[in-house]
Amino acid sequence: MSPPDVLTISAARDTAALEVLEVEANPGESTFPGEILTCRAPDDGMVRLFRKRSAGAGHDCHGHRAGVAYEAAVYERLLAPIGMSTPAFYGAGVDGDGSWLLIEHLEGAERLDRTVSADGAIVRAAAWIGRFHAAAERLPAATRATLRRYDAEYYAGWSRRTLEYVEDGERRFPWLGELCTRFERDCAPALAHGRLTAIHGELYPRNVLVRGERIHPIDWESAALAPGAIDLVALIDGWDDVHDQALEAYVDERFGGRAPDGFERDCDAARLYLGFRWLGDRPYWTNLESSEYEFRALCATARRMDLLP
Repeated sequence: MSPPDVLTISAARDTAALEVLEVEANPGESTFPGEILTCRAPDDGMVRLFRKRSAGAGHDCHGHRAGVAYEAAVYERLLAPIGMSTPAFYGAGVDGDGSWLLIEHLEGAERLDRTVSADGAIVRAAAWIGRFHAAAERLPAATRATLRRYDAEYYAGWSRRTLEYVEDGERRFPWLGELCTRFERDCAPALAHGRLTAIHGELYPRNVLVRGERIHPIDWESAALAPGAIDLVALIDGWDDVHDQALEAYVDERFGGRAPDGFERDCDAARLYLGFRWLGDRPYWTNLESSEYEFRALCATARRMDLLP
């Protein structure tokens, strides 16, 4: 869908009419359709924007993504006041194609997982999200109220979905039923009532752009009030060469150099949640041959937490 010749945008700072001069297809991979707009501003300056549209796309799946309109509210009411290096928010609206938002187009940025110097970028990103979590904790309650808050039922739902979707689970993973029961009883309430902050919700390296030394997380439709360990684990697990360095960078920025008691267990509970969230997303994923790794990781984490013998 082509945007109009003149695009009226409304953001927290102003309302303006932008003349759309050129539209380019988004060259990157995305769940949602989008395009890059070259626009002329009222002061005759040129601006390059990324327009993200709902257009019936997305995958809500047990409530972990809330869509483009919600993401626009996160940009305007949460990310803009924090003032870190997320793309600048230019506005949002609704048309016949659904909700849309406009953010700064980061010319030359690369996905973190595709950069040549990804190890160093992981450490910088861990420090970034630590600063973000610390800053979000200081925001007024009214600002944080923009975000959904994950409750125990939300977390437990992912283990139930996994148990429902897995094929021949009693034979293949005889420990799974017991783990789901323990996760629902012990971990889900702990995650729901722990130390909460604003989280990205899907801070995998594919959702982080890198431009030079700067870190730019994108795709905030899963933002929520939840333990920061969820973002940390999603970001740094699997990067064995720099895992400890990235963890230290996060702890330095979030907690001033000393993690609170129980933080390691918080991270393990987050690992279980993220594992269940992957496996419980849809039956096809649950039963992929490659998902055997996720089940093994669940079991190993659960045993480390003494949730399984």
